[in-house]
Amino acid sequence: MSQLPIFTALTLPGVSALPSVNCMQWTGDGQLVVLTKYAVYILTPDVGIHVEPSTAAKRTLDVENAPNISRPVKWVKTMIEYEKALLHQWPADCQEWGAVSLGSLDTALRIAAPSPSGLNSNSGSVIAVLNSNMELTIWGPVKNLLKGEWTKLRDMTVELRNSESIPTLVKTLQAQIICIGWSPQADFGLSPAPSLDGSLLAAGNRAGNVTFYRLRIGADGSYEFCRVATTHISDNWINQLAWSSWNAVHPGTCQAFLACGSPDGSVSVVEVIQTLDSTSSDARFITEYYLKEIINVKDGAICHSDGRNVTGMKWIDATGRNPILVYCKPGMLHLWSGLSLAGGWSGPRAINLRTQKVSVGASALCPASGISYITHSDTLVVSLSDGSFHVIHQFSTAPSLNSVSYGDSLTSERLTAAARNAFVKVEPEPPLFWDVNRINGMASYDDSATYVWIHESCRPTDFSYKYDAKHVSMFVMARLWVGPSDEEVLRDLSERIMSAKAAAGQGPISLLRPTFLHLLDSERLSRLRTKLLELVQRSQPLEDLVQIVVTPCTAELTPQVRYDFRRSLFTHLFGWDVVLRQRMRLKVAEFCQEHSEESQERGMFMQAANYLSSTIWHHVLLTIIRHVRAILSISTLHDAPFIRRVIAQASHSSCPSILVKEADDLSMKLSSVSSEGDHLNLDELCPACHAVLPLPDTSTAVCPNGHVWARCCITSFILSTPMVRTCVGCGQKAFLSPSQATTNQMWLPEPVRRSWLVQDLLGATRRCPLCASSFVALV
Repeated sequence: MSQLPIFTALTLPGVSALPSVNCMQWTGDGQLVVLTKYAVYILTPDVGIHVEPSTAAKRTLDVENAPNISRPVKWVKTMIEYEKALLHQWPADCQEWGAVSLGSLDTALRIAAPSPSGLNSNSGSVIAVLNSNMELTIWGPVKNLLKGEWTKLRDMTVELRNSESIPTLVKTLQAQIICIGWSPQADFGLSPAPSLDGSLLAAGNRAGNVTFYRLRIGADGSYEFCRVATTHISDNWINQLAWSSWNAVHPGTCQAFLACGSPDGSVSVVEVIQTLDSTSSDARFITEYYLKEIINVKDGAICHSDGRNVTGMKWIDATGRNPILVYCKPGMLHLWSGLSLAGGWSGPRAINLRTQKVSVGASALCPASGISYITHSDTLVVSLSDGSFHVIHQFSTAPSLNSVSYGDSLTSERLTAAARNAFVKVEPEPPLFWDVNRINGMASYDDSATYVWIHESCRPTDFSYKYDAKHVSMFVMARLWVGPSDEEVLRDLSERIMSAKAAAGQGPISLLRPTFLHLLDSERLSRLRTKLLELVQRSQPLEDLVQIVVTPCTAELTPQVRYDFRRSLFTHLFGWDVVLRQRMRLKVAEFCQEHSEESQERGMFMQAANYLSSTIWHHVLLTIIRHVRAILSISTLHDAPFIRRVIAQASHSSCPSILVKEADDLSMKLSSVSSEGDHLNLDELCPACHAVLPLPDTSTAVCPNGHVWARCCITSFILSTPMVRTCVGCGQKAFLSPSQATTNQMWLPEPVRRSWLVQDLLGATRRCPLCASSFVALV
């Protein structure tokens, strides 16, 4: 037990949190959202990201107990600072007793619901935040999602209060939101995945209704929420919501379930079905879709009123069967699953939790603070706020607290003892039996043995008042039992790569987070070198797997045509599953190259990374060329310089034959529609000394006088301006999208500033074209 490593222990002074299974949630950008009483912390592990070491906060204890860890895990931190001032006075709307808001006496945050990745202007996540005064707001990053400012994008309560004309009390109760939940991104089973938002924000209110919203980003960059549907669930408040993942029923149609809990203990399930219908477009670069939703409340509640409040809910995706709903009540763990064609148990199950006396405040009646599922062992891990862990074995077949096949390696008692041991190590003063390690939130880091949680040391026998500034929480990342073997790490990595879906919107950094943690062990990395090389090299050329079909445009150049053009570009650049898997292999090769200790190993992984990056770049060039062919009839003279740059890059001897042929065809068509004056020199001038800079190297430019310039990873033009964005995954840089810049466009090179084609390419490429990670603006 003493040899289990503690990777991180961060002290958070003046911070307290309320126990909740949603206190800690991972986003599709690989960030951990930690909900506290007065702020939302957004923490990003520095494993696999490209940031300056000085920006990462850390405090790690007992490093000597982790001999296999080359370095501790550091975290980049930012936060949403929520103002405690009340923005909405409910008595001004309605003075009925039913509309009284007791949460206005001491305003605190209750729920934070991160959206899927890809919804904001930087193709990242936004966060819906609900406070105790039932005010719902939407927050997003301004420039830098890792360590920059997050601002309020939308005040949803304003819209809710000004909604339809209905009786005042009913209108107020419908505007008073009690709980929220944001669904994952919908997967319609299409390839490439359409560039549209299929996620839904569900909001449960005091009137017993659940309203579904969808985020829309306007042409001016503003955020709008469209009401999709409202359904009545109960005559009581709705205070718990939990989404399942989406299941593609057949191509173009997907299904998900929303569980709704009420304070009286009843639980209902709502079935949500979304269908894609194609729509006409003047541009028709790619098939455009619009969404149709069908929302059904299943007949009867799956759990009727029993007077015991639900303290936490979560859907679990077990292999080969329908999703299983887990919901916690004091002293009990409830499970429910619908009928499955694949067999297995269905209906309700109930498991009595046992008190584990590790401190004076131990009790199985405490609320749940975390629910995690381990796929490879079919095990469910539940944490309670008293600091105890409870393990459910054979979860998908015959759920039970009693271990059958794992003996003493994975039991409730061992996990609880390991968490208590970590608590003793990280606290500045030795805890006693009277000190409770109150765990307010828990989540799995690697879907296996490593967990993150936030705890606070407290003494239930001490009845003295502790003011807010005196509360001290601790953020801990530790391993609670022996981690996976080498074979399990390889198998998990292979499964992650082969099951990656572009429709989910997750980047490689988020998908590979567990693997990167295990490969920090230099000895393990050396042992797995050969098999890792085989894994990253196990791929076919992308041009043999991806069919990029772009319908030529016959319309005139209009804002709608440009919008459709950007959507088509984004779809083909980031919508293919096989390309995402290639990018994941690239990230693994680059990570292994960076952390290998032997020069021979680094050389082999560097060679693999170079090959993977070349194939991805060839896909990007092919995508651009086919889109240029589709708009050649509406291109202008100012687009010709960039088109010839693309042709020159695609004609390189290292490019595959299909790309060279496409470049030759495009060059002939361009010559037939352009004048002789368009055959411009592709060389640029050094911004410092005006010497000629040749194009051959598309990553950097070196002039004869030794000046070195980075090139835009999207357009290949020289970056001689601070108005750039940086990839958090590989450090590649690109021009800011013109729509993101707050000043005029004079900072852009003239060929970029005058070409609508280049500007739309910059706008469409919201992620890094090489590794599909998010961009951040550092200036």
